[in-house]
Order: sequence, then structure tokens, then C-alpha cells
Amino acid sequence: MAYKAILVHVPLANAKVQVELAARLAKAFGAHLTGICSLTETAMLRSAVQNPFIRLEADKVEDLIK
Repeated sequence: MAYKAILVHVPLANAKVQVELAARLAKAFGAHLTGICSLTETAMLRSAVQNPFIRLEADKVEDLIK
């Protein structure tokens, strides 16, 4: 069985090397390429807003995310 999908992590800075390599691999193997950028701090802040034991105002969290 051949997989035809490649997932590449795209950092916020200096992503050129990862993206170029992933694009070359996808092209060479006829694969679909998907890039993903994970913002850990944003995910943690959003989780904190939904946690009833942590008192964070949603507006302040949105400002921090922006």
C-alpha cells in the first residue's frame, strides 16, 4: 500500500528548508502536501478560557492571542 500524503510542520520562522524539502518529496512521489503550524501558546490559552477553575476573561485572552 502506498501513501500519497505528506504532512510538514511549518515553524513561524525559518520554514524555507522544511517547506522546500517537503515540496520536492511530494512532487517526486506524486503526493499531496499539507503544511501545519502549531501555536502551542494559543491552544493553551484557549483551553484555559474553557476551564471553569481558571478565571481568565475571554477578551483578555483574545488580546494575548492577537
